[in-house]
Amino acid sequence: SMRTYLKAGFIDCFRHLNPQADGYSYPVPQPYAPLDHLLVNAALVSCIRRCQVLTEPEAVHSASDHYPVLLELDLD
Repeated sequence: SMRTYLKAGFIDCFRHLNPQADGYSYPVPQPYAPLDHLLVNAALVSCIRRCQVLTEPEAVHSASDHYPVLLELDLD
């Protein structure tokens, strides 16, 4: 399904900012696969400021079966 979104012109925010990082978020506590993807269209790609897999604070280790992914956009 990711190929379909990328072919449609959407941009994976994590991959855009972190082209060499694995972005693994699943499963906790030893992730080996990316699970969540945050996508934007071409009009918003310049607004991406930060996108990262959160492994802190300690509470994220028991909150879910995967780590959350944070996206920060500057929409000003």
